[in-house]
Amino acid sequence: MKLLDKTTTRFVFTLVTFGLAYGFYSLSVDRGSLWLYLLTLVFVYLGFSNLFKVLNKTLWKKKKN
Repeated sequence: MKLLDKTTTRFVFTLVTFGLAYGFYSLSVDRGSLWLYLLTLVFVYLGFSNLFKVLNKTLWKKKKN
């Protein structure tokens, strides 16, 4: 997955997954569907995992001397 190796692409994908999680959460609250709660949890997990990958690549990168 060469496209997801780029930091900006991964960050945009992170924002999209958090947006989808928010949308599915709103739907699940309105409709009371457990499947929508499950999709919310999946997208929240994907969002946080990609967020930590972006942060690991940019902010928390150890500098080599």
